[in-house]
Amino acid sequence: VRSQGALRGSTAAPAAAGTSMALVGALAGGLSVAGFLRASKRTARSGAKAQKANVVRQAVANEISEENPLRVIIAGGGVGGLLLAKALTKEKHVTVNLLEQTSQFARFGGPIQIASNALSVIRAVDETLFNTLMEKFTFTGCRRNGLVDALRTEWYCPFDAMETSADYFELPYTGVVDRPDLQDILLESLPEGTLTNSKKVAKYKILDDAQGVEVTCEDGSVHEGDVYIGADGIWSATRSQMWNEPKKGPGSGCTYSGYVVFAGETVYKPEDYFDVGYKVYMGPKRYFVTSDVGDRKSTRLNSSHLCN
Repeated sequence: VRSQGALRGSTAAPAAAGTSMALVGALAGGLSVAGFLRASKRTARSGAKAQKANVVRQAVANEISEENPLRVIIAGGGVGGLLLAKALTKEKHVTVNLLEQTSQFARFGGPIQIASNALSVIRAVDETLFNTLMEKFTFTGCRRNGLVDALRTEWYCPFDAMETSADYFELPYTGVVDRPDLQDILLESLPEGTLTNSKKVAKYKILDDAQGVEVTCEDGSVHEGDVYIGADGIWSATRSQMWNEPKKGPGSGCTYSGYVVFAGETVYKPEDYFDVGYKVYMGPKRYFVTSDVGDRKSTRLNSSHLCN
């Protein structure tokens, strides 16, 4: 969790509970949060009663309201940025400015797995969004999943908890969806005017007296808000500036791990298709994963994760 900032109004006038929880969710997801919610001037000396009284008065004047909404800027229209934007647009008295560097979204990427707890978050954010996602979803958590001996092709560590824990906590089952489908569903769920394309963030500046944050894009445009959240990918400009480190390469926090991953899809229907969600074939110094990623017409297997 990487954050800099303080709630608008300091402790005298905290933001609405729903807004606070949404921002906590962003932090829990590992997003970089840079900037201050618009706040009253912080007390320079904790013992000065007159200054404390002034803080309280200014905090009340700066309370979040319909006339004075909380302005949130998000960099990056990936899955994380899109879902965060959707969550915040449902909050009362919050405006969202989502900046995406690409001129238009393209369909790319393969199937991704969404676990029960993540599905529950999506459902809590918006029931309609969740139901739309279910139309493109393939459940695997209700089938047999786990580790298989690649040499003997025998099960030796089934992941039974994927099903039993979901049943116990009444969660949706884990499953997979094509990333382009998830992206389209999230895009279509956003209110008009939330997203702006062709806006690649170059830098940010925290304004004096905790009056917000100023975000500058590579095209020279400047955007002001109360909170700035960097969801701008593995080579994040936000993280780079916040922690004074390179965007990529040694020292960036994103150093290459040394693993090589090969992924592909094939139309294949094994004998145990209806019983198995995915198998992790464990071999000497490498493993191989097969998973049903379905398209509701044919059975496809994602063969991936051949690692050194």
